Parts: sequence; structure tokens; C-alpha cells
Amino acid sequence: MSSIARVVQLKKESDALVRQHADALFGSIKEQRPLSSALNESSDFVAVSPEKTYRTAGILNRGRGLFHRPTISGNETKYSRYNQLKSDQFVYSKLFGWEGSLAVVPADFHGIHVSHEFPTFDIDPDVADVSYMTHLARWDGLHYRLKDQGSGMGSRRQRVNVSRLLATEVPLPSLPEQRRIAERLTLARRVAEAGARQVADMDALRKDLLDAAFAGRL
Repeated sequence: MSSIARVVQLKKESDALVRQHADALFGSIKEQRPLSSALNESSDFVAVSPEKTYRTAGILNRGRGLFHRPTISGNETKYSRYNQLKSDQFVYSKLFGWEGSLAVVPADFHGIHVSHEFPTFDIDPDVADVSYMTHLARWDGLHYRLKDQGSGMGSRRQRVNVSRLLATEVPLPSLPEQRRIAERLTLARRVAEAGARQVADMDALRKDLLDAAFAGRL
């Protein structure tokens, strides 16, 4: 049990190092440009039909990406239209953008629907690399810059409108430099994801050991 606890603690420390690595890479970039230089607003609204069903999604805060919501019938939703996602688009939540609810759409979310509260943008390939923008959307530093960009009353009613998002300055170096940084961050993220799977395995092993101990099988 002590060995399992040690492994879990080391994985947490590894995750912290991955975040610090991202901070160091993004923080070393001198070229700061507004997101408007890389993003072009591009929504694909479809009218909601009561007879159809729609696969929907949401965005987790702190840059943790998109997640699938349950499929919903058109006659069960309050929305009259949905925005249909496309692969490699940048998307964020107006309601929770200040909490880091933003992402680049992965291939398995292509065609999924979101509400009008989730604006989408095409990434200009002459200005920004999709993989780089994916990591930028996960970066704590960008979430911090959006933290005070909301409007409205109360912490849970702060909408980040499109103009404020696009005016936000971000590190945006040359495309070759973006690709170099994205390659390093992708490798670090794969390590972190492997660590997360190992932690899940350790949790399962700990439960199995406890069950065996209480059942007298050890």
C-alpha cells in the first residue's frame, strides 16, 4: 500500500512538472498577438427539428477539453438551433471561458452539436498551428488572462464575449517555432496521460488488495 501511495504521489509531481514545462515554453515567447490574428469566427448553425436527435457536447474548465453529453431529442431541448462543431476549430464557452472552458475540436467531436453559447472559430493556417493552439487552449496562463474578461453579476454569471476573447493577447511566435513547441508539449502530454492511466491502475489494484485482505485471501 505504501508503494502504491508513493507511485500515485510521484505521478502527481510528474503532472506538475508537465504544467511547469508548458509555462516555461509559453512564458519564454516574446511575440504576443491578439487571438483575433489567428482565429476567424465561423459557426455552422442548424435549426432544431423536434423529430430528430442530436449528439451534444460541453467543455470542461481548466482546459480539460470537450466531453460528450447524452443524445437529446429535438422536442426535449429549449434551443431552436445548434452550432455544429468541425474538426480543428477553436471553441469556447461564453459562460465559463473565464474558467478556462476552451478547446480545439478533436476529430471524434466533428459533427457534434453545442448551443449558441459556444462560439467556434477557424484557425488561420498561415498564422497558427492547430496542435500549438490545442496546447494553448490547455495552458493555465491563457485561462488566467481570461479570468477578468467576463461581464455580468456574480462569479457564475460572467460571460466572456467574442470581442473580449479575440482581443486577448497570447504568445504567438512563427509557425516553425509553434510546431517545435507543440511537438515538445505533445510528448509531455503523452507522458502525463500514461501516468494518469497508471494511477487508475494503482487505484484498482489498491481496491483489489483491500477486498482480498478483508476476505482473508491474503
